[in-house]
Amino acid sequence: MKLTPLPFPITFSSIFFPLLLLRSITADDNSPVQYDSQLAVAVNCGFLHNSTAIDGRQWLGETDCASIISFHGPGSKSLVPSSSDDHRSQSLDPTPYMTARASMSSFTYTFHVGSGYKFIRLHFYPPSYSSFKSSTAFFTVKSGPYTLLNNFSAFDSLSLKSIVKEFTLYIPEDGKPLSITFSPLRANIPSDGTFAFVNGIEVVPMPAGLYYTMEEEVDGDAAAYVAGQKCRFHLGKATAMEMAYRLNIGGIKLSSVHDPSMFREWTDDSNHIIESTVFPITFTNRIKYTRKTSKDSAPQRLYQSSWSMNRNLQHGEGVSFTWKLPVDLGFRYLIRLHFCELDYDVKENGQKEFSILINNHMVEPRGDLIKWGREIGVAIHKDYLTTLRGDRLKGKRDLLVALYPRYDEQSTEFIDSILKGIEEGIQLMQRAWLG
Repeated sequence: MKLTPLPFPITFSSIFFPLLLLRSITADDNSPVQYDSQLAVAVNCGFLHNSTAIDGRQWLGETDCASIISFHGPGSKSLVPSSSDDHRSQSLDPTPYMTARASMSSFTYTFHVGSGYKFIRLHFYPPSYSSFKSSTAFFTVKSGPYTLLNNFSAFDSLSLKSIVKEFTLYIPEDGKPLSITFSPLRANIPSDGTFAFVNGIEVVPMPAGLYYTMEEEVDGDAAAYVAGQKCRFHLGKATAMEMAYRLNIGGIKLSSVHDPSMFREWTDDSNHIIESTVFPITFTNRIKYTRKTSKDSAPQRLYQSSWSMNRNLQHGEGVSFTWKLPVDLGFRYLIRLHFCELDYDVKENGQKEFSILINNHMVEPRGDLIKWGREIGVAIHKDYLTTLRGDRLKGKRDLLVALYPRYDEQSTEFIDSILKGIEEGIQLMQRAWLG
C-alpha cells in the first residue's frame, strides 16, 4: 500500500482490517432504500438497480441507493462488454463486471459515509466497449487530496480477466462526503477520444488500528520497524496506501468469501517464492486471536498453510525461505508479515528461532513466535517499512523478504516456514503523485 506525505511513497504486502457487513438488500426491490453510513458499500457501476453477486454479496445500483451514493457525470454512458468478448467473460461474475460507467469527460461518485479509515476498491474489466477505443482509455482517479491512479489504463493488462485496485485512507470528521473522480487524460492522445471507466466501487470501513497507528499507541510498539534504522514509522490519518501484494504463503488463492469481514483476496505465492525444493503443508488447528491481532487481521485459513523444506535436499550450511516481489522504484513500502506457530513440539522460548531480512537489511535477528505469542496457535503479525530509492521510470526492482530458520545441523527433520502471509502496500502522497 502507498502511504502519506513523505519524501517518497510506500508499498505494502499483507495488511488489513475488520469490516462491517453489508446490510441485506432484496435484489429485485427497485425502490430506494435507507442505508447505514457505517456499513460497507459496493456499487455496481452502470447498473441502475440492486443486484446479488454469485457469492451472495449485495451490490447497490446507481438509482437504488440515493440515500448514500450520488453520481455526477453529464455525458457518461452505461455500457456492457461487446459480444466479441463473451469468451473472456464466461468465468467472471456478472456483478459487477458486466456493466460499466464510462465517459470522455470527468465523472464523480460521492459516498455519504461516516468518517474513519476505509478500504476503497476499484474494479475494472478491460474488454471492448462499443463507441470507445480501448487504446484511448487513459485516466486519473482522485479522492480528496490523493491521486489514487495516474495515467492508468486497464487495457495494459488484457491478459487479466479483471483488475482490482485497492487503497486505504482516512475520511476526516468534517462532515464532507467521500468523492471519487475519474478524469480522462488529454495529454496522451491529442483528441477528444480518451475516456475513463469503472465497473465497480467498494467502500469498506475498517477498525482504526488494523493498519494504522492509534494515537494512544504512538509511543508504544504498534508502529512499523524501519529496515536498516533503529526507529519506527507511525501510520497516521494523513497516510494513504495502495495495496501491491497480498499473499497466502504455501496455500491456494483465498477469495473474498474466505475473508467475509474485509472482503479481501489473498493470492497464492508460488510465483514469488524462490526455493524450488519446498512443498506445501496444511494444518487444521484452530487459530487464536489477541487484542493486537483480531479476526479482522486475516482469515483463519491464511494461518493454516505454509511451506516445508527437507534439510537433506539442501547444500551448504544455510537454509532459507525467500520471496521475490517486483515493485517500482522511488516508493516507500509497508510490509506486513503474518505468523503462527502450529508445531506442538515447540514448548518454550528459544526453541525455534529465526531471523528476517528485507532487502538484505536485518529486521529481526532472533524472531521467536512463542516469545511473541506466548503459546501455540496464536496469530501474530509484524510490520516493516523499507524504501526503494531510484528513478521510477527505470522499471521495477525485486524486493526480497527472507527467513532464515535456526536449526540443529544433526537433525533430519523438515524445516517449516512459520510465515503464513505477506501484505505489501505503497505510500500515496497528498496533492500529487510523487515522481
